[in-house]
Amino acid sequence: MSASLFLRAMQGKDVPRTPVAPKIWLDLAARLTGRAPEALIADPKLAAVTVFDAARLCGADAARLFLF
Repeated sequence: MSASLFLRAMQGKDVPRTPVAPKIWLDLAARLTGRAPEALIADPKLAAVTVFDAARLCGADAARLFLF
């Protein structure tokens, strides 16, 4: 993930390309990372980490967390 690219774009600075920040629902993140959705519901921190991991796997510059 290129958080610096995303932050520069949000600050209105010039960036070499448009940053990608897809909606990643928790169930999709669980599927992409191989984690059990039930574990993510019980542990909000693990849920956030899982969404960030899924964003990295997809090559996104940032992640937006969407729950069930």
